[in-house]
Amino acid sequence: LEQKIQSGSIKLIYLTPLHQYPTTVTLPIARRMAVYQLAEKYSIPIVEDDYDHEFHYRCQPLAPMASNDPQQLVIYLSTFSKIMFPGARIGILAVNKTLAKAVAEYRMIISHKGNALMQLALAKWMEEGGFERHLKRITRIYMARRENAIKCLAQHNLFDFICPDGGMALWVKLKSTSINTSKLAALARHKGIYIQHEKQYHTVPQSNRNHYLRIGFASIPERKFNEGLSILVKLINTKAQSLS
Repeated sequence: LEQKIQSGSIKLIYLTPLHQYPTTVTLPIARRMAVYQLAEKYSIPIVEDDYDHEFHYRCQPLAPMASNDPQQLVIYLSTFSKIMFPGARIGILAVNKTLAKAVAEYRMIISHKGNALMQLALAKWMEEGGFERHLKRITRIYMARRENAIKCLAQHNLFDFICPDGGMALWVKLKSTSINTSKLAALARHKGIYIQHEKQYHTVPQSNRNHYLRIGFASIPERKFNEGLSILVKLINTKAQSLS
């Protein structure tokens, strides 16, 4: 990263440190501090996208980098779309006072009319305690679905993965390196199953090894997840030759 910065090609650092997208890995404190120190050294702002902060199951989530930002370098983003529903389209942006005015003016250029009705409804829901109750309920549901997904994947000797502390998906490696996950995803799509694969996330095509899948569990009831995984496993076992 420092070599890239010194080359003059880095103007902004974008991070998803709590649950890195797409791998769901949590960036340790030591590495967060190392990135922050580089940003401070070269006066580069950091965008911290904390898109699913609430869904951390094993322990209390690490505090956002923005909560310890003495140089005011961090621009903090979060969203209600993951907590409520995608159509909510309400997000949060926390910036320092100097930047706040410029951001507000730019927002007016994009659209001078915010969704006031949705914002007022959300505020009222929070005031009445409904938001907190919903958050507790949905976290329990997602945690149960996560445990079910881990259990189901572990039953088959086809996948390697590390259980993440939180998030809404699993980053899964196929044990068979001969199977191309791009081809597998295409076959699965014909069976009504949508899964994301490693190739979709590489900006440098040569880096793609076609070994990984990103399998979501949060939006799918356990029974449906199990059915979908069974179809995926069958495809791997019966179509292995054509997937290489």
